[in-house]
Amino acid sequence: MNKIDVENIKKEIAKRKAANYKWKSGGELSRNEITSKTDSELNALLEKFKNKGKAAAIAEIKKLVDEAFAKYSTDPEDNMIVLGACFYSDDSRDVYEVDSPLDDINFDGFNHDYNKLAYPIGRDYDLSYWEYKAGKQHQGKDDSKYEKLNKTITQKIVSLFSDLGLDSIEKYWADNDDALNELWYGVHGITKDYQIVAFVIRNDGMLCDEASFETFYNSILYKL
Repeated sequence: MNKIDVENIKKEIAKRKAANYKWKSGGELSRNEITSKTDSELNALLEKFKNKGKAAAIAEIKKLVDEAFAKYSTDPEDNMIVLGACFYSDDSRDVYEVDSPLDDINFDGFNHDYNKLAYPIGRDYDLSYWEYKAGKQHQGKDDSKYEKLNKTITQKIVSLFSDLGLDSIEKYWADNDDALNELWYGVHGITKDYQIVAFVIRNDGMLCDEASFETFYNSILYKL
């Protein structure tokens, strides 16, 4: 069974409630195998396929997290990968995803006095946000640890969100933007022990909620 079968099954279920549909070739199930089944049997097939896709996504994400820590983590305190971040722009009253969260957020700010939770891989990459803003040359940015991690691993993890039933990072924060502005960012990350988390942190490294990833604006979205 593949995604084409899923499409045909959904059409078959819909057809039984409405008009005929055009059969799509390329699936692993014959038309008779689909049309001869009851609605409950067809829905069971869809659920089975969804669970199979979810299991495959979980296995792939765990593999990618392990690869990220093996290849890119150099600090023993590293405990997560930043997957993306958004801020709320008061000018447009919209939420925007930033290109490089570790360039905009100083996760090591205040010597971690106000952040005991998030120690992402690559937070020390090349020059910090603050050095960059002070006018120092941002050498090697395109070859930075975070850029490599983002291109090879982070984007792959985010692309598997839908298989887990998770919203995109931008949509999640668009629906949960109460704490965001141009200084406070909503961040998605995945921890070393495979928890997908969402939290709010100021650009200088102060967490909105410091107690845990399950308080107020912080959430554990999925435990793999």
